[in-house]
Amino acid sequence: MLLLGNYDQEGMARLVAIGDALTRLGYDPLLIKDVPDHPSHDLAQKVVAIGAIARFVIVDDSSKSGHLTEIELCKQNRWVTVLLRVDGQGGSWMTAAASTFSNVILEKAYSLDTPDDAISEAVVWAERKLQDVQRNLDATYPWRK
Repeated sequence: MLLLGNYDQEGMARLVAIGDALTRLGYDPLLIKDVPDHPSHDLAQKVVAIGAIARFVIVDDSSKSGHLTEIELCKQNRWVTVLLRVDGQGGSWMTAAASTFSNVILEKAYSLDTPDDAISEAVVWAERKLQDVQRNLDATYPWRK
């Protein structure tokens, strides 16, 4: 699964805490910075390439950074996405209410001291949403039966 967020010192501390919680749940979180660059892709293309094959996306939306653009890519591509926010505080009002207009986005508060419960709930939601999406697509496309 793809893990997005801010790479400054505070952001990385949050990403590490989220990544550790995801690893304990059996996932292998991937940061975009750890994926080698493709010589003819810019950063947005890199996010799209990885996001398209990721099981789902989790974004730490707790501070302002380039992930604001990445959230738009998640929305445009209809990826199952969780927006995590420390103590419910988002990085920008531009990402507020994203789940109001999409049924594949969850906005979830978490505590930096004890992120495991919220992240576990978010993962359960993402897995159920993926099952719903698959079921709906299987019913839509006759060749998928």
